[in-house]
Amino acid sequence: MIGVDTFSVDDLVENSSIKKPLNQADSLLPSRVVDSEENELVQLIKGCRENNPDSQKKLYKKYYGYVTGVALTYCAERADAEEIVNDSFLKVFEHIRSFDTTRPFKPWLRRIVVNTSIDKARANRRFRKHVELESTPLVSMQDVESDLNAKHIYKMLNQLPELLRFVFNMYEIEGYSHREIAEKLDIAESSSRTYLTRAKAQLRNIYNHLAVQGGKV
Repeated sequence: MIGVDTFSVDDLVENSSIKKPLNQADSLLPSRVVDSEENELVQLIKGCRENNPDSQKKLYKKYYGYVTGVALTYCAERADAEEIVNDSFLKVFEHIRSFDTTRPFKPWLRRIVVNTSIDKARANRRFRKHVELESTPLVSMQDVESDLNAKHIYKMLNQLPELLRFVFNMYEIEGYSHREIAEKLDIAESSSRTYLTRAKAQLRNIYNHLAVQGGKV
């Protein structure tokens, strides 16, 4: 049970499955399975470095779901997410020779997807420097049951204004500092802090509103 009056956006992210593909999934597998997965990945990377179409296809299929999940945290439209997925894999194949095989692959892949999402939004000039900062009053109600997962998080994030969504994702999920966010999004560092605060407030409002409507997100 999650108390709406004490609803924490930090807990929402930490307790959802949105971070698990990056931080937890591999650690839950038996060591022999992990070794087999790692060996397979090394061979796929080797093949991709040789521009082997079969290796590229297998790498795409292996990580398509993961990359799509990351893209969907930045895009409200599925079509936009698909475009980001395809562009990201093109960048992966282009820069695969620079990947250090002694390091984890998913963080490197995730960074490419995030940067591709940012580049797409900026190229389309969809970022607005002025975001409505007035928040609506928080709803107070009794505890509601919630089985928050990535699907619920995507639904809530997609209701945020795009700039707030990017700042929230980059700070809370990707671990960027406000200085790094400001540089990448071409905004003031103080604005990044403000947008994060407002993103959390709006997420709480969205959660409460959906809870009032249907009893769960």
